[in-house]
Parts: sequence; structure tokens; C-alpha cells
Amino acid sequence: MIDEIFGKLEHDGYAYIGKTIINAFGSECEASLQINAEEGDDIIAEQYEAYKYFVEKWDSIQMDILNKILAYYNCEEKGSYGPDDKETFNEWWPDIKTIDELKDYLHIDTIIIPEDFIMENMGGRGAYVLFNRDWGGEDYDDNGVAVSIVNECVDEVGYKDIAY
Repeated sequence: MIDEIFGKLEHDGYAYIGKTIINAFGSECEASLQINAEEGDDIIAEQYEAYKYFVEKWDSIQMDILNKILAYYNCEEKGSYGPDDKETFNEWWPDIKTIDELKDYLHIDTIIIPEDFIMENMGGRGAYVLFNRDWGGEDYDDNGVAVSIVNECVDEVGYKDIAY
């Protein structure tokens, strides 16, 4: 289907899936766009509203996203698993001390707009931004990093599975 806001979308049985172009940390890139809705269900007003405000505030929340991911990396994720060999371990977990360094390791993957009942549980307009990252060795589960955004503010940082 062609949606006037989201563009070309296909349903995969769980969500409407499309693409969007977004400026992520100074570079324009393509990201997957996922609007969660059961097959046969329409995209609802709350999802349009959440996406509208997300897009409007995206430029202003990027620095907060980067700061929170940097803190998450250094305080929670870095060194939490990996090889015993010190050299390989250091390759898996580089020293990332600044936002500019972090940008080199982080790549936007997907923007998810959840169902209305999820947004209600979140406490407002919700969105998830999923990132691939270049640390932590080979990620066979593709569990990268995700940011939960509620009312255009960063609410939580964790693995991608926080969005599911």
C-alpha cells in the first residue's frame, strides 16, 4: 500500500514495513520503518501522531540519544561478554570516550512505531530507534542497541529486544 505519511509499505504479518531517509548524526541514511499493526488492521491516529512528533523533534533529541548510548556502552555493555584473549577482547570493546568516536561505531537500522496499547504502557507517544554497532564481536543475534523514546525524550537504552 501507499500511505500518504509513511510512503510505500508492505505488511509482513506483524507490521507495516517501509523505508525512510533520515539524517542520523550528521549523515543522511536510509532506515527501515516499522509501524506495528496486525495484518488487516489500519494504522491508527496515535501512530501517525507519534511519528509526526518523532520526526519534528528528531534533530533536537539526537544529542541526548548519543549521550545515553555512550553512557550505556561504557557503564553497562563494554566488557560484559567476549573472548578471554586480551587482544581480541580489546578489538571487541574499543575505548569510546566521546560522542564523535561513538558516531563511527553506530549505524541507524530501524525506526519502530508501536501499537497504541504499547504506547499507553510506555506513558505517551512512543517510538523505538534501533542501531547496528561495530563493537562486541560478531552479533549472531543482531541485538545491537535500541533507544526507547517516549514523548520525544529518551526513556531507555538497551539491546534491540527492548522494542519487542
